[in-house]
Formats: sequence, structure tokens, C-alpha cells
Amino acid sequence: MQTQLPTVLALALLAGCGGGGMGTASVSTPAAVPAVSYFPLEPGLVRIYDGEHDGLPVREEVTTLRSPRTIAGVACIGEQTLVWVDGVLTEFAVEWFARDLFGNVWKFGEDTRERARGFNPSADSWLAGQRGGEAWIAMPVDLQPGLEFTGYRPRGSDTFVVESTTETVELDAGVFTDCARIVENPNEPDDRDILLFAPGVGRVVEETSSGYIVLSAVRRP
Repeated sequence: MQTQLPTVLALALLAGCGGGGMGTASVSTPAAVPAVSYFPLEPGLVRIYDGEHDGLPVREEVTTLRSPRTIAGVACIGEQTLVWVDGVLTEFAVEWFARDLFGNVWKFGEDTRERARGFNPSADSWLAGQRGGEAWIAMPVDLQPGLEFTGYRPRGSDTFVVESTTETVELDAGVFTDCARIVENPNEPDDRDILLFAPGVGRVVEETSSGYIVLSAVRRP
């Protein structure tokens, strides 16, 4: 089931939720939006992940930022990710998101910087409304098995397929039920990722062709 993204309508709704302002209205929760989201966007939330990449230990720290940024007229909330490989900081990124009135979470851009490039912006960096960048629904509010959606990136696109919403995962950080299992680029073996999202927490597991990470701790504001 392919989603058809009503771009003009949805962006108008986003703008109506606080676009152009620097408040938090764009990520407020109208009555129609489920109380528990797979992509919570809770300012101050910190999630720690541990795993491996090409046989080396990896740690990620993801922090939902408190100060919004206006992108394409919409107040967006940032998620900052720091990645350490074998104890060395190798990547720094901030991704920008906003929630529409229906509860869908849209991605409005990212700033990715890698140690190998001197922490200058990488080719994966982009912003909606600039140089062809397009906002896209990164987490639909109504996840159903078989749902397929597509995400923008500067050098192509990513395809996401929902396989299940009933997964249970037991980790050091806790036991998470009713998790959504989403496969990214299922037809590309070298770029195929498996992601599990838990309600109220977000991503708890990610498996890639080069390794994996799992949620090891959560710090709430």
C-alpha cells in the first residue's frame, strides 16, 4: 500500500501548527493524534545505543533538542546524533522534524558531518525548500503491515515498508511491546536496514549490512 503524500495540504497544516514562529506549536498534540507515538519528538529526551560497526564497538547518543528551527516556514524540532566508533567520535548529525495535525511526522532536513571530512557538511545534508530538498513523511501516524512510503535524500530516495506492529523486544533498557518493524530499502541488499520503533520511545533496534545498534538507556527530561 503506497502512501500518497498530500504535500500542499499537509504543509499548510504544518504551517497552521506554528510555521514561521519559534514556539512549540508545530509539535503539539491535537486531540485526534494518538497519545503514544512511535516518534515522540519529546524535547530533552536522550536515548543511548550500543552495538557494532564492521566488528568495532559503536555508541550513539540521540538528543531531542529544545530549541526549534524554522525551515520552509515550519517550526521544526531537531534530533541530534553523536556517533562514536571504537571510542572515537566519527559523526555528528542534526535531523529536523515536525508533526502535522493528523499526527504524521515529517522530515525537513539534516546536517550530517563526518570526521573523515573534517566535520564539514556531507553530501547527505539537505533542507526542505533548498536546492530541491523536499519534506517527506518519516513516520506515518497510522502504521499498518504492508504500508510503504518513500523518503527524500539528495542522491536519490529511500523506501520504507512496514512489516509488523506487534513485535516484542527485550533489551537492557527494558521490554518493549507493540513495536513497529520497518524495513528500509528491502530490495537493496547493500543498503537494507531493519528498524524497530517502540511506542513512546522511538527507535530501539537498527540492523544494517555492517552491524547493529540497540537501545541501552533512556533519559527523560
